[in-house]
Amino acid sequence: MDKNRRENMNSKLKITRLFQIIFLSALLLNAAAMNTASAEMIPQDRRIDWSQAGIPGGIPNRATICATINATTYGNGTTDATAAIQNAIDHCPANQVVYLPAGTYKVSSPANQETILNMRSNVTLRGAGQGKTVINFPGTYARSVIDIRGSAYWDIYGLQRSVGITGDMAKGSPQITLGSASGISVGDILLIDQLNDPQLVDPVGYEGLCTYCGRANGSRVRGQYAEVAAINGNSVTLNLPLYWTLSASLSPQATLVNASSMVRWAGIEDLTLTESQAAVEFMIEMDAAQYSWLKNVEIKRVKRRAVWLIESLQNEIRESYFHDGIGGFGRDRGYGVLVDAYSNANLVENNIFHTLDGGFMMAAGGASGNVFAYNYMTDSRFDDPWWLTQSPSISHAPHPSMNLWEGNIGIQAAADFIHGSSSHNTIFRSRSSGWQNATITSNNNAIEFQYKNTYMNVLGCVLGTVGQSSAYEAAYPASGDSSLKTIWRLGYGGPSWAGDPNVKATLLRHGNFDYVTNSVIWDPSIPDHTLPPSLYLSSKPSWWESLPWPAIGPDLNPMTGTIPAKQRYEGGDTTPPSRPTGLTIR
Repeated sequence: MDKNRRENMNSKLKITRLFQIIFLSALLLNAAAMNTASAEMIPQDRRIDWSQAGIPGGIPNRATICATINATTYGNGTTDATAAIQNAIDHCPANQVVYLPAGTYKVSSPANQETILNMRSNVTLRGAGQGKTVINFPGTYARSVIDIRGSAYWDIYGLQRSVGITGDMAKGSPQITLGSASGISVGDILLIDQLNDPQLVDPVGYEGLCTYCGRANGSRVRGQYAEVAAINGNSVTLNLPLYWTLSASLSPQATLVNASSMVRWAGIEDLTLTESQAAVEFMIEMDAAQYSWLKNVEIKRVKRRAVWLIESLQNEIRESYFHDGIGGFGRDRGYGVLVDAYSNANLVENNIFHTLDGGFMMAAGGASGNVFAYNYMTDSRFDDPWWLTQSPSISHAPHPSMNLWEGNIGIQAAADFIHGSSSHNTIFRSRSSGWQNATITSNNNAIEFQYKNTYMNVLGCVLGTVGQSSAYEAAYPASGDSSLKTIWRLGYGGPSWAGDPNVKATLLRHGNFDYVTNSVIWDPSIPDHTLPPSLYLSSKPSWWESLPWPAIGPDLNPMTGTIPAKQRYEGGDTTPPSRPTGLTIR
């Protein structure tokens, strides 16, 4: 975890607010039809409306090019292109594109700066495609190669403009009542949090108190961002409803982030980022980003993290390719996409991950309401023999909740207790093999939820590996032999290796097939055995094209089909088919 987030406050951004209440109303109407099918399977207090994740209306299709970087001069791999690219970004009119033709563009760290290229609101940086347009950093250190980065961190932890929320506020409510709405405007962002509920939230993992995981020295690790859509007195309407009930006894607060502190509607498309040596902390950092995106981006040679998404909401990372960690795996090295620091309602969809640490996709630091869907993960690496091969990592720091993991193909879906607890996350119609190869002699579990990872939901999944998985379940307080290749490993890994029987007791398992019992096991208390196709999509998405949908589930033949990301990877062409961006029906 990075404790030294230095903020860039170089400019004030012009914000266009035209769609607030319109999209809120449309999304709420869409939610009713979508969640009906799953309502009896997943109780209302365990789920939210996941259709609201991502950019309202989808990624915009920007056709006007404001500047084309001269590839002859700057795309030869030796001339420093940093200033030319940044100057084009800084002077690009709203809703237009800075275009990088095919070539290799060398970039360097400007004097006294840690970030090489900084995106602005309403600007797209677009290349000619993965492997055709390459941005390479050959230097010895950079915090990030490209930032979509505002100054929300300073607003939250520097200005600390927090106001109390009056009374209890019910989960699902789009409105909150503040002690005072003075100084808050439509378009601003509110970070909504409350003191840790001791019955549910624990920021003291087995590596100690995570003081930087949330506000107030880790005492408020469960939070949610939302945009102010309307104000009536001290009553504030939000563009996203509350993900959980706020209790007056836990002193809920709303902390103001000015609209001008966000970077909105910024996009990076159709290019490759790489580094010549293990030098960059975060290849792309999305910090205080909203309605922004990565699309068809390749990131190869990752020292620490390919993408770090913090203090951000309603962004998309899609059709991208993350691979080849360098400088070691495990212990905060070689990660793929880390969604962190209260980031919520983001969509990570249809991506490929391989030859990275097991943290291909990770949720941490109170990340909530996000959707990680239809991603393909293979060839997980790690150096420390005790380190989890998490792929994906459902939780790595307190307290991710209400996230949906749908349609992914991976190795071990795991929630650890290294930095604390998590709860109320859902894995749906996913494939988790629990075994990768014979060189890995521990942590060969399809699902691992450690100490204080409670109220999890796992439905419609295909778990384990035929001929390899050897045990159905290891659950505390039973002996937990880590060398077993289990389908379910539940409740271990607490302080001093204590255990938690509540992990199994609160787990909802329904309609999962496993390769130990070779059967589909249903929860006897849930009569509904008809699995919906999706928990966030209303119909087969256009980007799925001709493949059968849904692809994974015990009600299908075969039970594990092909998702587009897997098809691209196995076909040797990691770039998605050419298609226009724009409205995506969810």
